[in-house]
Amino acid sequence: MTCLSEMKISAPLLGTLLSLATATSVFAADTSKVCQGHSPGFRAAVIELYTSEGCSSCPPADDWLRRLPRDDLESGRVVPLALHVDYWNHLGWRDPFSQPQFTTRQRTLAARNHSQTIYTPGLFLNGKEWRGWHRDHLAARTAGLATERPAANIQLSASARDNSMQLRGAVSWNRDFPQHMALYIAVLESDLVTRIAAGENAGRTLHHGHVVRYLSDAIVLTPQVAKFEHRLALPTAWKRTSLGVAAFVEDSASGEILQAVSLPRCPG
Repeated sequence: MTCLSEMKISAPLLGTLLSLATATSVFAADTSKVCQGHSPGFRAAVIELYTSEGCSSCPPADDWLRRLPRDDLESGRVVPLALHVDYWNHLGWRDPFSQPQFTTRQRTLAARNHSQTIYTPGLFLNGKEWRGWHRDHLAARTAGLATERPAANIQLSASARDNSMQLRGAVSWNRDFPQHMALYIAVLESDLVTRIAAGENAGRTLHHGHVVRYLSDAIVLTPQVAKFEHRLALPTAWKRTSLGVAAFVEDSASGEILQAVSLPRCPG
């Protein structure tokens, strides 16, 4: 069954972790391995899955998301994000990938979609609730986005050295600057396997992909070209070769995601 929560919706914003920079050069020279890319010429589809290892109805959604992107979708068409929530941790199994921050984000998205409940598995497509994900054909669902000129362009680079990752990039605009714009950056990990010893999924082995290990707080953008830089400590438990990074621009008033970019298997 679908796991439901009747939690009261609130939307506290955490302090910004990334700082906007005004340097003339976005990508500085570095002897560490660097991967970089930019958002596509069309509007990408950010798929946010809110999930939990403590929810018995979540594994099918986890499997569906970890297999993205598929061969029938051109490069950059979808940016999958798996955000593990913490509100089922009392059911006998504490999800090791869960973070309170992701529960807060799901509450915020639910409120913007005029919903009074949060649940798992819960999916949002570019900030809009998507209840029919298991019935809809993804390529058809996102076909309109593939012909839409994006409001923003995103450049992103990542480099890793020792136990840290350097994230840099810039955002520019294709039309008059919309108000209430914010940038988010995520570090993802794939190829994750958990053997569940208790709770609703006891005895199962779960496989995960595109799991968000780090999500920045909202970075308020300005009408000028916004450049950003941030150094992130990499815990030793994160497998370097399974990491990726993503960034997306969001209308912080409506929650709609206007553009995104993903660098899978980066920096590797």
